[in-house]
Amino acid sequence: MISEMDKNLTKNEDDIDFKLFFSFLKRNKTIISIFSILFFLFACFYALRTKRIWEGQFEIVLNQNNGRRNSKGIDFSGLAQFTGIDVSSNSSNSQLTEKGILESPSVLMPILNFVNEEKSKLNSKHVDLSFIEWTKDKLFIDFKKKTAILQIFYRDTDKDLIIPVLNKLSNEYKEYSSKRKLDSLQFTKNYLKEQISLYKKNSFESIKKVQEFAIEQDLMALSMGGTNFNPFLNSNTNMQLNLNTQLPTSTERFNFNNNNLITNAGIEYVRVNAANEIKNLDLTINKLNNFSDSDNDGIVQFIGVTFPEIAQSDVFKALQVVQLSLADLNYKYHEIDPELVRTRDREKILINQVKLNTLNHLKALKVIAESKKEAATRPKEILIKYKNLVREASRDEKTLISLENELRAVNLEKSKLEEPWRLITEPTLGKNPVAPSRRKIGLFGLFLGLLSGIIISFLKEKKKGLIFEKSTLAKTLETEILDEVNLENKSLINYPNKIFLEDILKVENFDSIKFIVLGDKDISFFEDVIKNIFKKFTKFKIEKELIKLSNNENIIYLFSESVNYLELLKIKKILHKKSANIIGIITFN
Repeated sequence: MISEMDKNLTKNEDDIDFKLFFSFLKRNKTIISIFSILFFLFACFYALRTKRIWEGQFEIVLNQNNGRRNSKGIDFSGLAQFTGIDVSSNSSNSQLTEKGILESPSVLMPILNFVNEEKSKLNSKHVDLSFIEWTKDKLFIDFKKKTAILQIFYRDTDKDLIIPVLNKLSNEYKEYSSKRKLDSLQFTKNYLKEQISLYKKNSFESIKKVQEFAIEQDLMALSMGGTNFNPFLNSNTNMQLNLNTQLPTSTERFNFNNNNLITNAGIEYVRVNAANEIKNLDLTINKLNNFSDSDNDGIVQFIGVTFPEIAQSDVFKALQVVQLSLADLNYKYHEIDPELVRTRDREKILINQVKLNTLNHLKALKVIAESKKEAATRPKEILIKYKNLVREASRDEKTLISLENELRAVNLEKSKLEEPWRLITEPTLGKNPVAPSRRKIGLFGLFLGLLSGIIISFLKEKKKGLIFEKSTLAKTLETEILDEVNLENKSLINYPNKIFLEDILKVENFDSIKFIVLGDKDISFFEDVIKNIFKKFTKFKIEKELIKLSNNENIIYLFSESVNYLELLKIKKILHKKSANIIGIITFN
C-alpha cells in the first residue's frame, strides 16, 4: 500500500508545474480576465477603425521563343558575330529581363506619380509615397511556379484606385517595351550603317591592292589566258575545265564581281594543271605513234573519238568519203583492179595526213601548256604576299556582304515588332479585402491581454512577497510536505490516518506535537480537521503565537492559501532558537 502511495506522490510531483501555473491563474483570474477583455475590446475597436486593404491583379505570359532567330525567321547570328549586339527578340534570360523591366523605376515612376496625385486629391494632408516604400508594400510581381506567366498584384486602401492603377501599369509597360525595342533596333541600324560605310572603303582598297599587285606580277594574264584555263573566275568568263583535277575548296576560292583575279590556290592549280596536261599530251602522242601502219581502222576510230575538232576537218571528212567508196569497190571488183588499188592508195595518203595533223595539234597544245606552266611559276615571297592580299580582300568583302544582309534583317524586324509579352487576364479586383484580418487582430488583442494580466499578477504577487506554492514553502522552511488535507471530507489525501500517524510521523508521544499556523487563517479553520486526524490524542495544541512555545517542541506547520515570505523567515528563525524539532508541513487544499 505504501508503494502505491509513493507512486501517486511521484505522479503528483510530475504534474506540479502545471498545477502551479493553473493555481496561479485561478488566484489571479479576476485581474487576468479584466486585462484580456480590455485588450480584446481595444483590438476589436482598432480592427473596425483600420482601413481595409484591397487587392487587384492581372497576368501576362512572356514570350518563350529562344535562340538567335526571331519569330519572323530572321537569323541575327551574323550580327552578333561581327558586332557583338544581340537584336533578337528573345534570349535565354529574356523572361527575367522583362520582369526586371516591369519592376524598374523607368516604368513604375509614372504610375507612382499618378497614385500620389490621386491620393492628394482625396486628402490634402497626404504625404507622397517613396518608390521603395510603394513597391515594397503595395506592388508584388512574380512568376507562377514553373511557368512563364507573370502575376502582378497591387494593394491599396483605396478600393476605387486599384483598377485604374493596374490599367495604367499594363499600358505603361506596353508603351515602354515597344519604345525599348524600337530604340534598340534604331541603334543597331545606325551602327550597321556606319560599319557598312567603313567596310565599303576597306573592301575597295583591299581589292585595289590585289589588282595592282596582280598586274605588277603578271597574275592578271594568268586569269585571262585561255578558254579552258582558269576555273576560279566568275561565271561571266564562261571558262570550262576539261581535266578531272581536284578543285580547291570554297574557302580557297575568291570571286569579285567582274574582276578577273586569281587566288594563290588558283595559281598553284594552273601550274599543276599545265603539268598534268603536258603529261596527258605526251601519252596521247605516244599512243598515236604506236599504231601500226596496217591498223588504219584503229587510227581513224581513235582520232575520231578523241579529237572532235580533227574529226570536223576537211581532210578527215574526205577520208570518210574515200573509205565509203572503198567499201563499195571491194564489193564490186577484184583486189587487183586498178580502180580499187588507186582508192586504197588515196586512203593511205589521207590517213597519214590526218595522223600528221593530229600530231601537230597535240604538239601545239603541249607548247601552250608548257607556256602556262612557266607563266604560273612564281617565287615563294610573291605567292605569300598575294595570298595575304587576297585573304584580306576576301575577308573585307564577306564582312561587307554580311553587314548588308544584317541591315536588311533589322529593317524587316523594325517593320513589324512583336510584343515580348501578352495579357492573358484583364485587371480584376478581389471581392473581399485581403488585410487586415479582423479576426487575427481580435485574437492577438486577447492574447496580449492574457499575457499582460499574467505579467501584472506575477509582479503583484512578487511585490507582496507572498508564497502560495507548497514546494517553495518546503524549500524555504527546509522541511518536507507530510500530506494534504481534503477540506470536503476533512481527511488526508495520500495516507490513511493510521499509516500517517504510525509510519509517517514516527513520533512516540503525540501529545508533545504542537501545530503552528502559517498565514492569516484563523485557528478555528484547522481545528476540526486536526481533531478528526488526531482524535485519539486530545492534548494537541494549535498555536499562532510563537512566544508560548517551549524549547525542543515537536512542530508541524499548518498551511493554507498563502504566507508572507518575511514572516516565514521570522518563524523559522524563532523556532531555530528554541531548538524545535520540525516534523513537516500539512497543507490544506
